[in-house]
Order: sequence, then C-alpha cells, then structure tokens
Amino acid sequence: MTSAVKKTISLPDDLARETEALARAEGKTLSAVVQDAFAERIERQLRELRGMQGYWSRKARDQGFLPRRTSSATCTSECRLRREHSRLG
Repeated sequence: MTSAVKKTISLPDDLARETEALARAEGKTLSAVVQDAFAERIERQLRELRGMQGYWSRKARDQGFLPRRTSSATCTSECRLRREHSRLG
C-alpha cells in the first residue's frame, strides 16, 4: 500500500454535498472519490498535453525546425507532470 498525505481542501457547499452523495452511492469513502477525480483530471491533462505536443512537433518538423527523429531524452511538460504525480502518490 502506498503512503498517503493528508490535505485540507475547501469545496463549495453544493459540490461537497454532491461528492458525499456520490461516495455513498458508490460505496466509497469521500477520500476515494476525491482521489479518483484527481487521478482522472491528471490523466486527461496529460492526454491533452500529449496531443498539443504532438501537433506542434509535427508542425515544427514540417517547417524544418526539428529533425525528423527527436531525442526521447528531452523531458517535456508531460514528463514533469508524471514525475510530480508519482512523487505525490
């Protein structure tokens, strides 16, 4: 089991009620529902970043600004986000 870090967050009343209702409906803890939501949001953001990076990389290659093969050693925003996500839990 991974370690957990406790954080205090503030939610608008309606969002807190909806989140608690979802937790009850799914038979999960409030913490588990929030963790799932964070994980889904991070994955969605990473997919969006990959899409943007791919688009602009293709544009740059088409214009001759990048070689046809780029080094995978270059750390992108995606690498940094994944590293931070791994570090946090």
